[in-house]
Amino acid sequence: MPFRFNVRVLVTWAALAFAAAPMAMAQNSVTKKFGKDFDVYDETVTFAEQWIESHPSVKATYDRLVKAAMADPNEPPPDAGQRVAIKWLVPQYTAQHDDQGGTRDVQYVFLVKQALSQRFSGGYSVEHNIVARILVTTHEILIPDPKKEGDYLPESVEATCAFAGFVKVHLDPVGDGPASASQGTGKIPPEPNAKASKEAELKKYLYSLEGTYGWQPPEGVPLYDFFKDGRVHVQGPDGEATMWEGKWTLKGNQLTISYQDNDGKLQKHTYKATITPDGLLLDDTLYKRYKPEGG
Repeated sequence: MPFRFNVRVLVTWAALAFAAAPMAMAQNSVTKKFGKDFDVYDETVTFAEQWIESHPSVKATYDRLVKAAMADPNEPPPDAGQRVAIKWLVPQYTAQHDDQGGTRDVQYVFLVKQALSQRFSGGYSVEHNIVARILVTTHEILIPDPKKEGDYLPESVEATCAFAGFVKVHLDPVGDGPASASQGTGKIPPEPNAKASKEAELKKYLYSLEGTYGWQPPEGVPLYDFFKDGRVHVQGPDGEATMWEGKWTLKGNQLTISYQDNDGKLQKHTYKATITPDGLLLDDTLYKRYKPEGG
């Protein structure tokens, strides 16, 4: 479903102001010199990758964040994508030059984002990102651009990158009315319960749409029709029985269905439920919405 609202992004770190950074820059920084081909985005990503891998405590935190992103500890770990640097803030930019050249000094706050993707049959999903905050300062020696009068090119660059920890990013809807009046308070909203939101989405997905009646399984598997009051109608495999009525519950992505069969025996099944582009996946069995012919 496309989003139809503007958003602002709140980043949960203790002190965003670059003025609070000198200590972090001194303790967690690396300074390098470059030629005219320096790219601040590439260097920021390279620094983040090397810092995380070369510092055991930082790597341990990274590993915990990856593990926390797994809804089921028995699932394979998510695929970690390439890191991408996002220029978030430029707290300070100064330049001075004359006909002979000059200097330029810039302070940046970068967010380096890495998407964690979970694959399933026929596709993948990205529900978590690991984001690191990197503080960067650059000092450039400028020379006149021979191809464009009044412009300058960097002849050399000294860059200092500092690792300022991992952060969480929240999308906070911005709209008209009283809710938008508190935008300038600087308060961080409570972190949304992602698991509860995902469970609510899955529960809504289970209900039949207009013109459909439950979920059509492969041959030999019962058909399920879920109701909002917790009832489930179960059509036996291959048209067996009329229709059993049972109960269903959902906890996270664990869907439990219970009912009595023709022999009065209690049947209780718990499945891992997953929304896919092709329908509802219960464990490894794909169900599609049942729509009678001519319906």
